[in-house]
Amino acid sequence: MTTTKRNAQRRKSAPPPQGISPWRAYAWGVASGLVLALLVYLFTLPPKNPTPQEQAASNTEQKTQAPAADYIFYDHLSKQPSTPPISRNHQPRRDTAAENERNTVYLLQAGSFRQTEDADRRRAELLLLGLEAKVEAFNGSSGRLYRVYVGPFDTRREMSKARRLATSSQIETLVLKRPRS
Repeated sequence: MTTTKRNAQRRKSAPPPQGISPWRAYAWGVASGLVLALLVYLFTLPPKNPTPQEQAASNTEQKTQAPAADYIFYDHLSKQPSTPPISRNHQPRRDTAAENERNTVYLLQAGSFRQTEDADRRRAELLLLGLEAKVEAFNGSSGRLYRVYVGPFDTRREMSKARRLATSSQIETLVLKRPRS
């Protein structure tokens, strides 16, 4: 014989554990942050301005204190001569900027390459732009390098013009100043 369960009740699953909902936790976080910010603000406030009675009392205290010492070096300074003494070896200054310009030539380095083919390619690009370029070999610590130079230029203006022309063709340059030989 089989027995049937007629009045058996279905069990309900256990209710989920009651925790704090995310929104409630967010609200508590915002509220506690605002309270903390208010406390920090109140502690960093400057002291309130003194009342006129307190200010008058402090003024009388200042008057009873000894007066500050008078400094007399201001008077002494105004009586001193203001022209510096001329040294015996003093020679009038020449226009050093113009003199340096005359004794300096400018070069643009348009690249440094390990292969002569790459250096010749860069030289050809510069020649197509109308710039005088040359390739010089250089033995460095990392081996033989081929540097591409544009110039020499007598003035900064000429060098700047050539540099703008090279930059407009996406060729980066490095300015070199050398003494005139």
